[in-house]
Amino acid sequence: MPGESLEFLMDAKFNWYSENCLRLLGNAIYGGIWIFWYIQPGKYQVRFTYKNQLAKKEMLTLQEGWTEIDGFCTGKLISSFADLILR
Repeated sequence: MPGESLEFLMDAKFNWYSENCLRLLGNAIYGGIWIFWYIQPGKYQVRFTYKNQLAKKEMLTLQEGWTEIDGFCTGKLISSFADLILR
């Protein structure tokens, strides 16, 4: 919506899984994880897409266990592509 700003905090990091295996690991908002394996040096284009139709979701939290969370942003958001260069 015009004039509104959204802030997404992404908990993701690069780390070495083995001697020749760089991976990108992140936490998904629903309690899972996502992983990109065997990332090689080079230039990548990345963008984020968020799509949700439910304002309420049941999820597992550390403090409360399974609980219903209200207030999720609904709709679809697609960012522009950004360059990511790994050396």
